[in-house]
Amino acid sequence: MSELMIGILTGLATSIVAWLLTQTLLQPRIRFSEGVSKKDSPHSPCGYRYRVKLQNVGVFRSALDLQARAVISVQGLDPEKSLSWTSFRLEMSTAERPRVRPGGNMAWAIDPASLPPGAKLQLKDLGFHEVADNDARSLEDLLLLRGAERDSRGRSIEPAHLRVQVLVNDGWTGKQFYKASQAYTDVNVKERAFRIGTTNRWRRYGERVRGVYRALEFAETT
Repeated sequence: MSELMIGILTGLATSIVAWLLTQTLLQPRIRFSEGVSKKDSPHSPCGYRYRVKLQNVGVFRSALDLQARAVISVQGLDPEKSLSWTSFRLEMSTAERPRVRPGGNMAWAIDPASLPPGAKLQLKDLGFHEVADNDARSLEDLLLLRGAERDSRGRSIEPAHLRVQVLVNDGWTGKQFYKASQAYTDVNVKERAFRIGTTNRWRRYGERVRGVYRALEFAETT
């Protein structure tokens, strides 16, 4: 009986370790920039270019065929449903990059002028004509949309936020998984360079491991 129990526990522990390896080391690990980068741009209707950066901080697996969308969510725009959320999708553009290797990164530009016609009509119905009709609206204009400060019971309304939602394919297994960024509010829009947040110690470790991995890849192809 004790040998059977030991065998069951050993099998369970092995399964847990294998699952942890699969979910951490053996798949792309996606991390987003800490904020939204804002830079002057003469080509943008609002005069600024907004970008969010993504980095594959995994050690072994490449990320393939990334598909992303930006979603603005605002709570309390409808005074009759003060706790409900209203969401708008914005277009994102990026240079084509079918593969993001371990340690690699890419950036998406977010276009505040790409508010869908249905979202414009919805904003007009709710009384936000200035934002809806202004094609030179900034990202901050959307993130500063506010309905009531509190609902009928005195509960606070959360600020509007932006999330970047990404579908990623594992470069080894082809498995697709979903990843979303943190919620970016207006205070996260900064006129500064991107910051991902990886510590120097882990960055150096990842660079060493990736060097070995690239050497093995080269050896396999020669």
